Amino acid sequence: NWRDKQACTADGVVVSLTANAGVLADVDAALEYNADGIGLFRTEFLFMENPQRLPNEQEQFEAYKTVLTRMGSKPVVFRTLDAGGDKHIDALGIPKEENPFLGWRAIRYCLKTPEVFRVQLRALVRASMFGNAMIMLPMISCEREVVQAKKLLSSVYEELESRGEGPFPRIPVGIMIETPAAALTA
Repeated sequence: NWRDKQACTADGVVVSLTANAGVLADVDAALEYNADGIGLFRTEFLFMENPQRLPNEQEQFEAYKTVLTRMGSKPVVFRTLDAGGDKHIDALGIPKEENPFLGWRAIRYCLKTPEVFRVQLRALVRASMFGNAMIMLPMISCEREVVQAKKLLSSVYEELESRGEGPFPRIPVGIMIETPAAALTA
């Protein structure tokens, strides 16, 4: 049975095989097929469940906690909200655009609406206590966006810990290189 064997190249280099997920059934499938983790958890699907209302912090926390708990020590990379483009969510109020795939979406939306982004970051930080969480920022086009997002995340840690919660593990943060600007800058 191949699913119980470690993935490696013919010359013995071990390769990590991770799953893409957006709903709990995907997580169950990743476990069933013995994935090494979740390489991309699409958090926007939680927002798309009820496009008229944004999920609150507790709802997001419970969803992320469930994913992390089910995956145990295996890593889970949560992509922060990537709405806009082909993922229209009425409650976000993102207007229709001429070129929605490169317009006001993903990290641009999150940084311009920090009240929405902070709710997600608080839920992710709180859930990180239950597994091996990582964060991936989508549609990054410049260093300034990464710096701003990391500052927001730092302020979320401070906020939660000043309320007596935590201490929380510091979640590794990465970016998706998917825009021409990011690819050229890299």
